[in-house]
Amino acid sequence: YYNEIRDQEPLFHMSGASFGWLHEAMRLNHFLQTKAWKQIQTPILLFQAEQDAFVSEKEQQRFAAKLNRKNKPVLIGTGTVPFVQCVRMPNTRHEIFNSDTDILESYWDKIIHFLSF
Repeated sequence: YYNEIRDQEPLFHMSGASFGWLHEAMRLNHFLQTKAWKQIQTPILLFQAEQDAFVSEKEQQRFAAKLNRKNKPVLIGTGTVPFVQCVRMPNTRHEIFNSDTDILESYWDKIIHFLSF
């Protein structure tokens, strides 16, 4: 459904990243890794696509571990979860929200569950 809407509306078409976008993304990543991570105070639900060609799972895990060392686990009901929860989504690529319906149902269920606490 999402892809059909995007295909029909020229304003929603996507193309490859420009060198300018890549440069700014690298600057933001550097800032986030060196300074801004210390200011993050909101628990994070981090989705990881199993077949992501653009984002390093190893670096995501390293970043999550750094935040989890700094922040206490989050109390949910009678138990706790890590400050950063990593959810690896099997059979997915970079943009998980473009997946098939069965994957999207699980994806959105996890988001709604996370936001309900």
